[in-house]
Amino acid sequence: MKPKVAFYWCASCGGCEEAVVDLVRHQLAKNPRRHLVLAGGVFANVRLNQRLAELAGVESVFIHPNMGDGGCAAGAAFAHVHEDLGVPYD
Repeated sequence: MKPKVAFYWCASCGGCEEAVVDLVRHQLAKNPRRHLVLAGGVFANVRLNQRLAELAGVESVFIHPNMGDGGCAAGAAFAHVHEDLGVPYD
């Protein structure tokens, strides 16, 4: 698929869902997790969140209430606590 066509496909609702589900599935294959914590405006899509919750091995999905930069900042802080300070997620 040419980049311009892929951009327009992903910009459509169904294309965005497919792209995000594929991305999350790929990441889960590399880094198995039971609980997903997500932030950003794309996760206001209830159907997308339902599809993510239905992925094999996923037990729960939490969408940070701040759909903007605040949710991403909170995720960065949690990642720092886990990766740099060694505090486990579970």
